[in-house]
Amino acid sequence: MNGSKQLKLGAMFSYFTIAFNMIAGLIYTPWMIGKIGQENYGLYTLATSLITMFVMDFGMGAAVARFVSRYNAKGDQEAVNNFLGVVYKLYFLIDAVIFVALICVYFFIDIIYANLSAAELETFKILYVIVALFSIISFPFTNLNGILTSYEKFVQLKICDLFNKIFIIVMMVIALLMGFGVYALVSVNAVAGLLTILIKLVVIRKQTKVRVNFSFFDKGILKEIFGFSVWTTVGS
Repeated sequence: MNGSKQLKLGAMFSYFTIAFNMIAGLIYTPWMIGKIGQENYGLYTLATSLITMFVMDFGMGAAVARFVSRYNAKGDQEAVNNFLGVVYKLYFLIDAVIFVALICVYFFIDIIYANLSAAELETFKILYVIVALFSIISFPFTNLNGILTSYEKFVQLKICDLFNKIFIIVMMVIALLMGFGVYALVSVNAVAGLLTILIKLVVIRKQTKVRVNFSFFDKGILKEIFGFSVWTTVGS
């Protein structure tokens, strides 16, 4: 499938996803909140918003899309593989720092959210652990969208996004009808996220020539990445 067709179909899937999200927001979300309770939904939102403060893209996704596209334009696949090797090392380093930070925050939850009751704190801590573990596992793979975009795999990318949304809603409806509560919400989101990552990895493996060179390292590339991503990070 050529780039033009990919772009057109990708745009169609993107609009369909937007429409699906709007309908889900009007129908599914109020029903889901009614099932798990406003208090539990508030705790879930609180946990995800707290972790989002630490788990940012740091402009890396945009950097990956830019540099991989540039190397592809030159037909230099080896440069792509080497560049991604440096990127993944950087991701794993940042991921380790975030992991330590999230552990430290966990031990101060009682102080940070002193207004929560004992029962709410207990629920919040469990939600925090689940969301934090998923975030730590998934963070190194946030560059997958940049890779797919660089290789003009717009249809596959949008299908993955749509699959993620549909899977979450379908599984959540089943879980809530079976009597599971707020823990199902975070668990289903985590499973959907991991499945989506797996699908993207398969697409990249099967439909591109990307073979990450984990043994490669170059300080010059690292400086270029920082030079490009730092302002995106500031903006975020």
